[in-house]
Amino acid sequence: MNLKIEEVLKKIEACAFIPVSTIIPKEWILWFWEVVSETRPPFSWGDCNRSMVTASEFRRHIEEALDVDEPDVDSGESLSDKLDGRNFTYEEYSSYITFLENLGELYIDLEN
Repeated sequence: MNLKIEEVLKKIEACAFIPVSTIIPKEWILWFWEVVSETRPPFSWGDCNRSMVTASEFRRHIEEALDVDEPDVDSGESLSDKLDGRNFTYEEYSSYITFLENLGELYIDLEN
């Protein structure tokens, strides 16, 4: 084998990430992961030290999984009808999606 440790160590790259546990609202914990995992995410996790996904990909999946549109108050539609009884408002949802958008391509560690 012709590998030299010095050459390999020169090629180490760093990866910035945040633990997913820091970005999920505490009020959502009871239902959030069930919704995320039931809707066939384009990423996986479990039994790993780290499982990384970009915030933009995580956001896209959250939008698809929650499938929330602003309720049509003129038709009498309520937010609780659209959210299947989940405990958040449309404003909270919208704010969370904006928060994820602002994270851009930062990695999220799904294991922590």
